[in-house]
Amino acid sequence: MSEKTSVALGLFDGVHRGHRSLIEKTVMLADEKGIRAAALTFLSSKDKEKIYPLHLMKKVVDEVAQGVLDETKNHITWKDKKYSNAFSIKTSFEDKRNKRKTWYVKPPYYRLTHLLEFGHQTRRIRNGKARTDKFEHVKYGDKYLEDNFFEKMEEAMEKCRI
Repeated sequence: MSEKTSVALGLFDGVHRGHRSLIEKTVMLADEKGIRAAALTFLSSKDKEKIYPLHLMKKVVDEVAQGVLDETKNHITWKDKKYSNAFSIKTSFEDKRNKRKTWYVKPPYYRLTHLLEFGHQTRRIRNGKARTDKFEHVKYGDKYLEDNFFEKMEEAMEKCRI
């Protein structure tokens, strides 16, 4: 388009009232200025993931959060399965642009997490020192997050390139 043009720009997934209003205003503006009018649309709604990268980013947050939870649970060696089953994730915040997931341990087992991860006193031995047994598991979820989050985000961004 080498001549001046008034353009309605958007993802027109069918011309409903809102789209029609935008196009009519574009045509009216073009008529007032004596220039051409045009509508420029993006890919169809089937290709929504390429147009809306935030949708993909939120998907990555969900996938990685689930991976962290699974990885943590897979490394729980504590004999009580109720403790493992008490691990969960929830969406702690979400708006148009952001999504936060929080993993947590449901009561009453949340009190055990620190003790198991870092060791707790099981019995006294010589010199008044306590023997501790560690049941590390949280660190594996942290490692999963470190190893996967940015890589998966980069993959999602690659999908957004048209």
